[in-house]
Amino acid sequence: MEEYFQFMKKIMERDHTSPIPEDKIDAHNAWYLPHFGVYHLKKQQIRIVFDSSAKYNGVSLNDALLHGPDQMNSPLGILLRFRCEQTAVMGDVEQVFHSFHVNKEHRDYLLFFRLKDNDPMKQEIQYRMNVHLFGNVSSPAIATFRLRKIAEDGVSTYGEDVKEFNNKNFYVDDGLYSASDAQIAISLISRTRDLLATRNVNFRKIVSNDEEVMIALPNEVRAKDLQSLDFNQDTLSTQRSLGVKWSLEADAFTFEVDLKEKPFSRWEYWRSSTQYTIHLVYSHQFP
Repeated sequence: MEEYFQFMKKIMERDHTSPIPEDKIDAHNAWYLPHFGVYHLKKQQIRIVFDSSAKYNGVSLNDALLHGPDQMNSPLGILLRFRCEQTAVMGDVEQVFHSFHVNKEHRDYLLFFRLKDNDPMKQEIQYRMNVHLFGNVSSPAIATFRLRKIAEDGVSTYGEDVKEFNNKNFYVDDGLYSASDAQIAISLISRTRDLLATRNVNFRKIVSNDEEVMIALPNEVRAKDLQSLDFNQDTLSTQRSLGVKWSLEADAFTFEVDLKEKPFSRWEYWRSSTQYTIHLVYSHQFP
């Protein structure tokens, strides 16, 4: 419960949500969203989910929203380009959907209730979300369009290569890139961060297979498990993006398949004698 309250406090401080008086709502032109906390087992953190698929009288908010055009890059293409060059870098945009505001005339479709002052003993207050939501079918297309528009607007200042990175090597909030050497990678990632920061968009959790890149970047923008790392003696961790694991230590993709325990049949007995984890390794280090 405390983590939920802290999350709600944070989005209020960032103006992602705001309270509204009841007399300011047109009941015939509004929509209320149920919301709840979901824990990420591996990250050990809470995410608040607004259920835009919840139905009232057989209709949900997502039923009324347009999906928008399919602008998604192919994950396979992104991963292949990520492995083309020697120096590889990945990062993501913090709360990408919350980075973009909803038009004021549409915010009454994103209403919800929460407790006053986060106190269970106090009354419920109506709030509206001011930003796009994880769970809205329109959010991925909107976020992708906005990231590309930022890159287009800033191309004369931040470079054509930054625009190309935004357009070709992002999958929603995940950006993956490779360069022939560390200095090129450092320059592009730094300019990408500066460009997105002009619109209050934060590109962070950055990791690289090149120690020079990691040392050159500010500590607070690295992935959390690398912020206190001693690169001279500590083992580099495994990172996850686009459904695959990237071992920084081996500089290779690894896939793990864990077989669930089931009652033994002849087939299960044979399979139990085989290795339970399969590693498929892809790397730029060809023979």
